[in-house]
Amino acid sequence: MKKVILTESQVNKLVEQIMAPQMLLNKVANSYANSPLHVYCALRFLKMSKETLTERELKKETLSTLSNVICEKANRMGSCNPDMWQGKDPKGLPNKNQLGYHDYTTLYSKSPSYKGTSFTYGSQPTNISELMLTLGGATIRQGGSGWVIYDMYNFDNIMEKKPHLKTNNYFKMYLNTLRGIGATIGGWLLGRSPVNGIEEVMSQLHNTGYKGFPVQINVPSNGCKCKSKI
Repeated sequence: MKKVILTESQVNKLVEQIMAPQMLLNKVANSYANSPLHVYCALRFLKMSKETLTERELKKETLSTLSNVICEKANRMGSCNPDMWQGKDPKGLPNKNQLGYHDYTTLYSKSPSYKGTSFTYGSQPTNISELMLTLGGATIRQGGSGWVIYDMYNFDNIMEKKPHLKTNNYFKMYLNTLRGIGATIGGWLLGRSPVNGIEEVMSQLHNTGYKGFPVQINVPSNGCKCKSKI
């Protein structure tokens, strides 16, 4: 077999071609550094980031809204300490030390309505939709100047609901991606939420072994008038 000897410039050009997709994703992600939280996180996911998402990457108003959501639930559950939350939430929402999708709907009258497993996004405050599309079933603990939220940003929930999305076959991954793109475009054209289609596309990265990235957000209490001290 004949040896092929590349010059230094040819090697550099080959490396640039190989790294082009990753460099493009980095460039896009950097340009969206100040975009809505869910968009920023989705781009980080596409880059297959493993770095922890912290409060430093949240806008001040988004962090404040998150504090209000937790405070409102803490008062419903009768304690500022999430580990003390016992029994059923008075509003029939998740209990213990969990922050679920339902909890965002109780803070503002204009927040999304919840029906079964589907949400309607439309007239809710921007910060609420950002949080709903970023933090699903997060765990809350006491810590810092208020609470600490722990979660894993991933799309495994959609794979549990739709087992056909799990596959080791690259051709099936390709087909799943195309179907997800079709569902996303169809949703936009028909005036429906494209969220499910986007989740289907994103989920295919899990089939490559990528698990998502951890979330650890320190949330200040902001003077929350809980029924017990933090």
